[in-house]
Amino acid sequence: MSGISLNYTNWKNFSMKHKNITFLFQGRRFSLSLGGKLCLLVISICFALMIAELAVRVFVKVPLKKEYMRFASLNYAFIPEAMRDKELLWLPRKYIRQTKYQKDNNSRIICIGDSNTEGHSSLRIEQTYPYALEKIFKQEGHNKTVEIINAGSSGYSSFQGLAYLRKEIYKYEPDLVISWFGVQDSSCAWFYEDKAQDALEYPDDNNSLMNSSRFYLFIKNFFFLSETLRKKIPRVLPQDYMANCREMLKISKEKGFKMAFIVPFHLDLKKNKVFYYEEYKELLLSLEKETDCLIIDVVPYLFGKNIKELFLDSCHPSGKGNDFIAGIVFNDLKHKQLFN
Repeated sequence: MSGISLNYTNWKNFSMKHKNITFLFQGRRFSLSLGGKLCLLVISICFALMIAELAVRVFVKVPLKKEYMRFASLNYAFIPEAMRDKELLWLPRKYIRQTKYQKDNNSRIICIGDSNTEGHSSLRIEQTYPYALEKIFKQEGHNKTVEIINAGSSGYSSFQGLAYLRKEIYKYEPDLVISWFGVQDSSCAWFYEDKAQDALEYPDDNNSLMNSSRFYLFIKNFFFLSETLRKKIPRVLPQDYMANCREMLKISKEKGFKMAFIVPFHLDLKKNKVFYYEEYKELLLSLEKETDCLIIDVVPYLFGKNIKELFLDSCHPSGKGNDFIAGIVFNDLKHKQLFN
């Protein structure tokens, strides 16, 4: 007989009485002693653990222990030390310091927000809505040259937007700041809300063998991770989003510029439907009634449109979509006489 096979003839007697495992290999008998059986068991367990470790590393991409500075929008990667900032959490990718502070006799609008404002990574700067808005002002023959600065930063929430406005934006003497936040605010905070982040906190340096195993961390923190997913705490709670917007308005009054807020929304491209982040929307509408700020609602203009032509995914406008949004923003500014 060729090949390897278990001798099953006396299987019933083997299980309780025999101390050896008998194999047949090319007609010769080989037996595993008790030590051999234990060795085989250990090898099997090690192999199973290796498969489990590999599976977790391949399929489980989220952090497996409670840590600061983990954001889904940044693929949960730690922010490099050089990019960390105590107020902003991380510095914008495209810092606006190349823009001159003094605006001469021109008018200046600064657009703050997340990647909806900065523009999807597949788009050129000419395809973003701030660029399209400046182009419309030029075409309409505005009585002053209107400079529009795109100060959007991918992954930013209103918490970071407020800090950016307080720390840097106001220095550029805007006449108007347009804020478009909400997508990141409503996204899941993996461990800590934005306001609870500690930008100076660094990863755990415990490099023990156990803590270097993702499978071990997965098993150890499974129930904690399950609870985190179940609760789905947003990065910025609606009431904190409202507080951030109020503080932006307060800064605008102190520094002498006006504020406008775009209502956040998301889409289902397959069903060609648009949805509000309802709590954030209602808070913005109540803010408009209480103050003299402008709330720009893009959603009603999208009904009946083929949103697949206007958006790249569930939130990012395409170049054509940004042209469309810029037109809505311009008309609202003109209608409300918020920008002269």
